[in-house]
Amino acid sequence: RMSMWQLISILVKAKGLELPRLALPYWTMRPVCYLIEWAHWGTGTFPPFRWLPWKWDPTFHRFVLYFLTHNSTFDGSKIRRDLGYTNRFSVKEAERLTVEWVKANEF
Repeated sequence: RMSMWQLISILVKAKGLELPRLALPYWTMRPVCYLIEWAHWGTGTFPPFRWLPWKWDPTFHRFVLYFLTHNSTFDGSKIRRDLGYTNRFSVKEAERLTVEWVKANEF
């Protein structure tokens, strides 16, 4: 079993970065997401805002907030039980290979 945050921390460390120490609650970030989406909506898609000189796609929005704040756990027990799947790599080996791939492909 591996949680989403465990996977994210592996990928962040592979890039040589650190996870942020400050964790803001969901209720404070939700209005921020609405503002980001409103600004995105207003940059060229709505006539009064077409004068804005930029067009961009936000990387942080309500879906990302939901994805990061709700519990996601990867668990392979059901596929092993129902289909007889066996892992090609151990969790540690898969982690090492993933880190190597991230570093090699500048992900």
